[in-house]
Amino acid sequence: YNNIIKSIAAKGVKVELYTAQGKVKTYYVGGTTPDQMGTYMYMENSTVPFITNIAGFDGYLTPRYITERADWAVKNVFRLGEGELLSLSVADRERAGFAFKIERDQTTGDCMLFDGFEKPVSNISQDKVTDYLQKYRVLNFEGLEKSLLPNQRDSLRAQTPFRSIVMIKTNGDTSRIDLWRRPITTQTVNLSMEDGTPYPYDIDRMTATLNKDTSLVIVQYFSFERLFLKPSDFQSLNNSK
Repeated sequence: YNNIIKSIAAKGVKVELYTAQGKVKTYYVGGTTPDQMGTYMYMENSTVPFITNIAGFDGYLTPRYITERADWAVKNVFRLGEGELLSLSVADRERAGFAFKIERDQTTGDCMLFDGFEKPVSNISQDKVTDYLQKYRVLNFEGLEKSLLPNQRDSLRAQTPFRSIVMIKTNGDTSRIDLWRRPITTQTVNLSMEDGTPYPYDIDRMTATLNKDTSLVIVQYFSFERLFLKPSDFQSLNNSK
């Protein structure tokens, strides 16, 4: 009892619930139980703390009580609606030929494709382009980059990003993301290959900046790897749209 109360007092999150009539309840959220299936909480003016859980949910509840302002921020990188695209430029600087630009004809609605040298690419499948652009409907970053040491941050910023995407919408809004290989950190999950050879960088996540902001964020390869294609990936096998 003493340990739990002391822990809640030192690290707990205070929660106040209000209705139109005013404050109706105050309680404090503590840490997890040893089996990580319950969460210690204390109701104001109660004589004892409680172990709480949500029926049907396995785990503890503390992460649901977010108090960092940055964690409440909208995590959108790209959000593309129907007919909003003016142009999209994609570049992978580590792989030759993995660069292209899509431009939409505002009169016909069809898309034109250019390679990394701004040369038009022929025999484009409009269906393939449309399917590709669907991946930009909602794309989010995972969170703020908090694991890198100051020297790692400085080193990244001094390098040219190995990937970039720039989207311009018909209303003039521009969204840009620059990507770097993420160094191994204390948060890295996969550290080595099957033969024990260490990975030179985090294979699950990349570090990025948005719209030239100096803040660093984390994005997942799972969400962004599929965006980097070759111009030939958009070509049709026949002359139909």
